[in-house]
Amino acid sequence: DDAKTLVTGSADFTLHTYDLLSLKVLKRFTGHVAAINSVDFKRGCIVSGSADNTVKVWSHRGAELTTLRGHKQRVTSVELALPRLVPKKTAWGAEEEGAGFTDPRDEEDKRPLNASEIKVISASDDCTVQCWMPLLGHEVSCLTGHGDRVLSVAADKEAGL
Repeated sequence: DDAKTLVTGSADFTLHTYDLLSLKVLKRFTGHVAAINSVDFKRGCIVSGSADNTVKVWSHRGAELTTLRGHKQRVTSVELALPRLVPKKTAWGAEEEGAGFTDPRDEEDKRPLNASEIKVISASDDCTVQCWMPLLGHEVSCLTGHGDRVLSVAADKEAGL
């Protein structure tokens, strides 16, 4: 259950998943060859960005699914962009279009993802932001325009990239 799991990335080149109830390590992920600067975790899918200039996509069970290469310098930030499957809820629990929180307890959220629905956004010291469809094996676009390192990315969950 994602709500009970924490994912961390470290300067020791590894990721760990932790069970937040028992506070124990569930899995140790290896594969990067430099520090991991950013991680994101949604619906059993993990993405990591590293100083080795790569982005990796992982199963929460520990399998490395793919490595994305394209940045010329270290990856500083990553984000998974997945489709929204449940109505948004306000902090008070009422449905409201365009505001609030998604309800992770909704069973519809357990639907398996199609490979074409998984998108990753990554930022880098090379002054670019790259958008990927990682499980289809290609870059969707490379955004330029920054005059210096891009340190963080965030995508509108409704954008659909």
